Amino acid sequence: MRAPRRFAATLFPEPATAADPRHWPVWLAVLLGGGLYLAWRTPGVGAWDTVWAEDGANFLNDAANRSVVDAITNTLNGYFGVYNRLVAEVVTTFPVSWWAVVNTLLAVGSTLGLAAIVYQCSAGFLPHRALRLFVAAPVVLQWVANGEAVNNNATLQFPMLYALFWILLAVPRGRFGRIGAPVAAGLIALTTTLAVVFVPLALVRAAVRRDRSGIATAATLVGAIAIQLVALASGKADRGDIGGTRLDLTWIGKSVFERLLPQSFFGERWIAHPVAAVPNHPWLIAAALVPLLAAGVVALLRFRRSPAEGPSIPLAALALLHAVGLYSAELIVLGRVPNRYLVAPSMLIVVAVVALLKPRAGARLAGWAPLAAVGALLAVTSIANYRVDHQTRTPLTPSWSAQVDAGRSGCRADPSAFEAILLSGPRGAPYGQVHIPCDRLR
Repeated sequence: MRAPRRFAATLFPEPATAADPRHWPVWLAVLLGGGLYLAWRTPGVGAWDTVWAEDGANFLNDAANRSVVDAITNTLNGYFGVYNRLVAEVVTTFPVSWWAVVNTLLAVGSTLGLAAIVYQCSAGFLPHRALRLFVAAPVVLQWVANGEAVNNNATLQFPMLYALFWILLAVPRGRFGRIGAPVAAGLIALTTTLAVVFVPLALVRAAVRRDRSGIATAATLVGAIAIQLVALASGKADRGDIGGTRLDLTWIGKSVFERLLPQSFFGERWIAHPVAAVPNHPWLIAAALVPLLAAGVVALLRFRRSPAEGPSIPLAALALLHAVGLYSAELIVLGRVPNRYLVAPSMLIVVAVVALLKPRAGARLAGWAPLAAVGALLAVTSIANYRVDHQTRTPLTPSWSAQVDAGRSGCRADPSAFEAILLSGPRGAPYGQVHIPCDRLR
């Protein structure tokens, strides 16, 4: 029995201590700082006065024009987006003029909440608070798809996948964590079918540790994925013309090195390429291998010196496996993917580097130097990618408040009018219309 227990402790270690309530004021201040960091990242008139494409045309539009049940059970691009639709239901309880602000507040709050989940769930593998902050920070700093995946509701599914990885690794000590883990896993899987990539990890977790929380988490994850797949197979969910299946392992492997790794360390601004992943900066592709290879060398040297301490090889292996596995699944299912699909895989790449460079307990300043160097690189990358334009959120995107005022004037001027059409994207974009009943505006 000792061998299975050691195996369980290696793959799914328990945190050494429970969360200390005395530190909560500090972390609340950190979260507030993260919220301020996120608040001004959107270009043009900003996230506080614009609504992201699918947020408006799909989630808010359905919440405003359908019953709660019909809206939440409606599918988009072949899957349910339950969390996104729950957020939209909350947003539409407010006056229409508030929707952009409330939608952004909930998106920012959700992002910070996911970062907090990662921080707490990583305690087993990374007991030092600085290391946990290192793996949680990318959820907020996010540099691979700022133009697409910041301050909106629709793309929360991507950091959710990253949080799911940590939820499945964590061994909760308190009742809140033991109940929250299965609920969160099920909700994430009901929001994105890409959660299917993490089903094997959930099953291994349940089989190895055999604790109630792990079994319940695996059960809710599998059940939620089953609901998604049944809806797709039955025709309830329709992918439409979104992507196309492409099983080409050579192309996938090439894309990992030419796109995933460079953007994981240098962000989207410095890696200029079309969606087809044909890079224009070969030297950056080579440079992207340096942090990963250097981390591997440092880990090997430290492991040979002290196998029981220092680098976490199991965590690095799991993170790399799921980074490549998730990115490969996205490419296979969609054929080609925009930058937002790199969010979770890139964060897992960072986890692998942190795990390999993890200093031993009580290490001196020199022991932290390699990790500090990677942190400095990612800090520069974050600053360089702080604000990136996207076709759906640019200075051309119309002000939400101005549109609401115009729509209200139109509805009041014409008593027979039954709706006003607002835009969640630049005028002339292929999609992005929000149909607001005039009853909500008069």
